Amino acid sequence: MVAVFFDLGDTLIVEESVGGRNLWEVELQKIPCVDELLQKLKQRYKLGIITNIVTSRERHVRMALKKIGLDQCFNIILTSVDADYDKPDEKIFLNALKALNVQPEEAVMVGNRISTDIVGANRIGMKTILFK
Repeated sequence: MVAVFFDLGDTLIVEESVGGRNLWEVELQKIPCVDELLQKLKQRYKLGIITNIVTSRERHVRMALKKIGLDQCFNIILTSVDADYDKPDEKIFLNALKALNVQPEEAVMVGNRISTDIVGANRIGMKTILFK
């Protein structure tokens, strides 16, 4: 395993804390124990976020994550706005993998939605973890 990718909402942050507003306008709540998990993983793996989001680009996600101390954890943040594709489209996963120079079988996707995070990543050969 070379890389671990995460969905954003209800995987790293509590989705309800956004409440339909822009990420950089709200005080995000982290999922419990996310700091410890990311610090351990960052020692061994490249980390990324692949997220379907309505209006935010990478810079907006980084600004929001900076407020909660998570911005430096990720080698790449790929939003559906920047990619022009939504999960489960395989192109968004392939673009993220290419950015880190990682093959699908060398990566895992962690997400909370089977229909987008899990199905999309599995289609291209990534391992997946459903986080509930």
